Amino acid sequence: MIPVVRIREELARQDLAGRIYFSRSAFWVVHHEAINEVYRPAHGFFFEAAKQKLALDVSAGLGFAMQVLCGNPARHLLERQPGLSAGDDEGRFAADTPDGEPWKWRAPFGGPDVEVQPAIIHVPWSRPRPEPFPTASAESEPEPRGDPSLAGVVSRA
Repeated sequence: MIPVVRIREELARQDLAGRIYFSRSAFWVVHHEAINEVYRPAHGFFFEAAKQKLALDVSAGLGFAMQVLCGNPARHLLERQPGLSAGDDEGRFAADTPDGEPWKWRAPFGGPDVEVQPAIIHVPWSRPRPEPFPTASAESEPEPRGDPSLAGVVSRA
């Protein structure tokens, strides 16, 4: 595990000015027309960090990009929008399905706890993953389903 101080140093080294916000699990909604504008700094940060021997996950790169591109990152903090999305980093829903009741989200690094009742809950690998779909054989070609433009798109935390 990489010390937070080292990640903070890397964010500053790559010219992130002002207050630095860390992002662990996150839900990102990016307008189609802005994908490349978000991808470039996230990708650049990720690979620059790798040159410094820092093996970071995708959330660090996305966090960097959003802080660089966003005029006021503080407006998007969980405390400001507790009904939108929150991560279940503590495994509250590891065994149970959310029941729609509010719950206390604990901020990392000693920040304030926030009562949330989010529409979207990110559960990062705390639940057993479902069995994979059976592979198709040459004799049983499956019928195409869904939007064909999304073929091969996978979302992972």
